[in-house]
Amino acid sequence: MPQTTSLRQPSAKEKALIVVLAVYAVAVIGLDTFRPFLHGGQANSWPLRWYPIATLGFEADNNGKVVSVDEGGPANALGIRPGQQIELSSVRPDRRAINKFVYVAHGSSYTMHVVAGPNAPFEVTVPAMDERIEGWNAITLLIAQASALFFIALCVYLVWHSATWSTWGFFLYGMWFNSGQYFVWYANLPTAGLVIFDALQAVVQALALTGFLAFALHFPDEEAPPLTRGHRLYLLGGAWAVLFISGGLAFFNFILGWRTEIPYRIYYACTFVVYFLAVWLFLHNYRRLPEQRPRMRWIVAAGLIGLPCFLLADIYEATDLFRYLPFGIDAWVRNHDWVLNLMYGCNVLLPAAVVYTALHHEVMSVRFGITRAVILSTVFVVSIAAVDQAAKLPIESFMEERAALKPFAIPLSFLLAVGLALIHNPLHGAVERLCAPRWHRARRRLQELAQRLVDDDDITLVDVDRALVDDTASALWLKCAALFRRQPGDVFVLQTHVNWPVDAKQTLRAGDPWIRSVTTGPVRLTYPDEAPRAPALAVPVVRRVTRHPASRLVLYGHHLTREQIDPDEIRILDEISRAAALAYMRLEVEAASDASHGSTSTTPSDRSDSAAHKG
Repeated sequence: MPQTTSLRQPSAKEKALIVVLAVYAVAVIGLDTFRPFLHGGQANSWPLRWYPIATLGFEADNNGKVVSVDEGGPANALGIRPGQQIELSSVRPDRRAINKFVYVAHGSSYTMHVVAGPNAPFEVTVPAMDERIEGWNAITLLIAQASALFFIALCVYLVWHSATWSTWGFFLYGMWFNSGQYFVWYANLPTAGLVIFDALQAVVQALALTGFLAFALHFPDEEAPPLTRGHRLYLLGGAWAVLFISGGLAFFNFILGWRTEIPYRIYYACTFVVYFLAVWLFLHNYRRLPEQRPRMRWIVAAGLIGLPCFLLADIYEATDLFRYLPFGIDAWVRNHDWVLNLMYGCNVLLPAAVVYTALHHEVMSVRFGITRAVILSTVFVVSIAAVDQAAKLPIESFMEERAALKPFAIPLSFLLAVGLALIHNPLHGAVERLCAPRWHRARRRLQELAQRLVDDDDITLVDVDRALVDDTASALWLKCAALFRRQPGDVFVLQTHVNWPVDAKQTLRAGDPWIRSVTTGPVRLTYPDEAPRAPALAVPVVRRVTRHPASRLVLYGHHLTREQIDPDEIRILDEISRAAALAYMRLEVEAASDASHGSTSTTPSDRSDSAAHKG
């Protein structure tokens, strides 16, 4: 069985490096935490004289093309309009304002030459306008900054207690890709200082993404088959080199005046490749290590929320890709900074899940909310909404043109509702095959097995016993299963089993809690985190129509992944037990019929044995 992440203490040199990197990470984002509080700009001491930061009232892409202008801002008043092209080499005193990062020092002004677009060419000097952070923008900025500091603290705590490939990788990732902002440095550093800052950023952000790749490669068992140590180093080193070069080139619009929108997009394309590769590695390890799935699934769930939010917010601020969004979404987000701040803050979910699962051998003692039912319901609702809008809008538009068709509105709506209802089952099957292929195969296999128990006239007692125990445990990946048969005196004795513990009960008497819990259907006995050694489910084999008492009782253990047996699985087990009850009844009738034709000396147990060998 694979081991959990080992808790190796870092060496003295490693601890020194952890402290240096953590101080750097906090220093980068720390100053932005005070932006909502410091607005004076009158102090002479550092860093108070850096507040507030300011903007020119417009945004340009990394090629110098103006993409948005703030109404009422200084750029708008001086004739800057979207679509104009700024000559990058003409911008003075430097090019930090010609970027999606629009912040500059308060009290400054920037001169530039507009060479193309509306009213071009002309030269303009734009004074900076101090930012004002109030209301939700201030609150969400503080949330993002607090989340970032908590992110860094969690990463430091993680690697300080367990210095492994995976924890070091995640620590490096958290040093840059947290939710904190660094615009106070960006706006106020002198030109030479900002060049150094950008160079450090190219190194650190490439190292951070490479660290995330190392984390995905090694978590949770620190193994990466079939890659050797050398292969892993080549992979991670190559990834760092590609990310460093593409990310470094993106800063050359500021350093050399190059047009770098395409290098920026190449860098973010490489970022997506790293994230997709990390997802593939997680899925590979998830399938390779079934015992570790309860730990890994929390990271997957947190990553599905935190990573997309962070990545989308980062791409929005650094590139011009989102100008193609419909319905004015780009302009709305630009005018509501709190949206980006909240998206950045969501990224803290990922380190919280990683720290818990990396340092604990047991899974969290809560129920996991992302189930097949949730996924299927979500997909169905979204699909229904899409079909409804796609069909309804043209119909409504057509009816506005043809008033004579209005009497047909109700029948057309009814037909649309029927069509939506008809797609439910095909959609359910398609989503199930895509999102839960193992369950889909298991359900089909067990449904066929239940049908065979009912229809096959040549089936034997051994076949029915095997269907209840071996086949179901194998199909549903259960830890154990045991079939108990009723004996005189209302005692159930173990008859056959799969992996039933030696020290577990071999006989169940009438007063046993597991017997008292049983009615006519499956009964859940325990949850994995409440009693991991006890069975999860009791399924009576009982004739529902004739209301006979249960002749047999099947106890099923939890999944090998220590997940609970979910309602869908309980329903299919109930279906199997009802089919088995019919099969047992048919075999008993056949045995009694054989006995009445001359086998009068055969005992009931012998009759069962003869039926077991039938066919």
